[in-house]
Amino acid sequence: MKTASRQSAYPTVAPPRQNTVSQAVQMLAVFVGLLLLSPIFLMLALAVRLTSPGPIFYRGQRVGKDQKIFLIRKFRTLVVNAEQKIGARLLKEEDQLYTPIGKFLKKTKLDELPQLLNVLMGDMNLVGPRPVRPIFLEQLKREVSHYTARFQVRPGMTGLAQVYGGYWTDPRNKLRYELVYIQNQSLLFDLKLIWLTLLKIGTRLVTTGMLLWVFFLFVSFFPSSLYPWLYATLGGIKVNLLHLAIAGAAAWVIGQRTYAHRMYLYRSSVYLPMIAFTVSSLMSAWFSPASETAMRGAIYYLVTGFLFVLGPQNTKLSGGFIRSVATVISLACGLLALAGLGELALMKHSLLTTTASGSGEATFWTMKATFANANVLAAYLVLGFPLLLCQLMHAKTRDARDFWLVSTTIVFTSILLTQDLLGLFALFVTCAVFLAYTSSRAIPLLVCLFLAPLLLLGAWDQSATLSRQLTLLQSGSEKIVRELLTMPSRTLLIGSGIKTRQPQLGLREEATPPEVEATSPAEEASNNMHWTLIRETGIIGWLLMLWIIGATLRTLYWGTRHAEDPYHRTLLWALSSSILGFVISMCGLDAFFHLPLQVLFWGIVGLGLGTVTHLVSNRSPFYVIWRFGDDRPRKQRPQPTATTFSHAAQTSVAELSLAASSTLSAKSETPA
Repeated sequence: MKTASRQSAYPTVAPPRQNTVSQAVQMLAVFVGLLLLSPIFLMLALAVRLTSPGPIFYRGQRVGKDQKIFLIRKFRTLVVNAEQKIGARLLKEEDQLYTPIGKFLKKTKLDELPQLLNVLMGDMNLVGPRPVRPIFLEQLKREVSHYTARFQVRPGMTGLAQVYGGYWTDPRNKLRYELVYIQNQSLLFDLKLIWLTLLKIGTRLVTTGMLLWVFFLFVSFFPSSLYPWLYATLGGIKVNLLHLAIAGAAAWVIGQRTYAHRMYLYRSSVYLPMIAFTVSSLMSAWFSPASETAMRGAIYYLVTGFLFVLGPQNTKLSGGFIRSVATVISLACGLLALAGLGELALMKHSLLTTTASGSGEATFWTMKATFANANVLAAYLVLGFPLLLCQLMHAKTRDARDFWLVSTTIVFTSILLTQDLLGLFALFVTCAVFLAYTSSRAIPLLVCLFLAPLLLLGAWDQSATLSRQLTLLQSGSEKIVRELLTMPSRTLLIGSGIKTRQPQLGLREEATPPEVEATSPAEEASNNMHWTLIRETGIIGWLLMLWIIGATLRTLYWGTRHAEDPYHRTLLWALSSSILGFVISMCGLDAFFHLPLQVLFWGIVGLGLGTVTHLVSNRSPFYVIWRFGDDRPRKQRPQPTATTFSHAAQTSVAELSLAASSTLSAKSETPA
């Protein structure tokens, strides 16, 4: 295959000058990066160790500068001895050699982080040609002319071939990019390639699903006592920084989609009631005496609720991603239940015991975890409990079954210890609905499990917590009826505006910032979300919210009947059970004004609708909201030829960077 014309196609590249400044800057950046990334190093090392037997790091031979062999370091993404099984070829997509987290590390390039040690040892640079396996060297030297010219400089963690090309780029084309880099090597060019590499990795790592996970875990474990610190004044307006972050993330996701020259939404039965609820909320804000507060309340539902439905539904979800989300929610419930048990144990030993004012008697101990409210914790755990049952039913190994069985027992016990009457009733209904589909024979056992704790906790004793709660529910119902009969007709129809009866922008129990005051000192929270919706959005808004929930349940039921995967069927039914339990929990607290419940509930709705849209339905039609220009596919840019290589070698650094940036934009044209 070696011919004279091929030998003369690639000009000999003169050895580049050593850029001392660039070397010094790279070494300083590596030293600082190792210090800042040390916690991530530790977490990734533990993840690799716990998910797969074998060493944490992969050490393989690579060809470096002047064709010298060195050992490269990576976090291990493949099973042990995978390199011997692969042989002299590149790894293929269908190869079943990845560890459980190997594909994630490979896709996000996190497996490359230990190569910073190679840079520190002088084997590599941050920017340069990628190192080659020795097994490929002789073959590449025979097939690609002047291939050894790339070894004039140290190999790099990234380079022009990686930014402008990719993993599957032909070695001959990679060599062209690498020789162009060698000709134009400079500190500015290196910094530009590092920035484009970080941008490319960021588009892979910062996905809609990752953002949802971050927000979900944050609101679940962030202590409620610190919520007032999330408020800030921007332009004279009091805003919640977390709400602002959610809106900014949504804008970022929408901005990414504009590269496809159109903005679109997959069809769903919940869009119409959501739009109607938003319009109704804005109408009630218009007629409200506290219109600014009511307007913020309408935006609150849109940002912290409906966006968490639109995100998963309009992101293409894979079966593995669905399972991982269910696992994260289940683990979060288990961790919160453990936190609550730890809190209860500390209070039992008088470390956190509070006393009633003036009496010196200890208050009754109830589990609250980080929410400062037992009712909120009970509603949160009820939402996640069916997903725990789903994980238990579909565990593939004995160890996994034991783990999920223990987690389910802990969460079930924790809900009982919250001593929330509506929480127990919601748990009973949730479990009964779930078991009616999966194992109807277990329903009598479920009844016994609930009757025994009620008797042990003294539900019929007048001094018991559950009996007091039942009395409070009865008195609250009578108060609602009296207020309903005296309410003005317009307020009954469209309400007084969201947040006007619930002035806080966070949890009801938290210390309200001085700038956020109630519109009327006489107004109080109702501790009943259904009644709060009627007071704030009227009968119309309440019915529209029930329409959203009903449309969701109908879609999930359709998905349960048509799903082919048994796990998807069970998961969709579990999500339906969670939503029904949440509707019951709404009778005992203002659920939508508790941010953890708000995010988890609407996230579950989005997860269920996204599963039906992308994994169950045979077709996924979408609405095109806006077009941003020509929607025709772009023409493929021809690859550089041998006759144009010498001209490409003289291309300016600015043009190369612009070409790399346009390639990144073109790659993101595929709808997410």
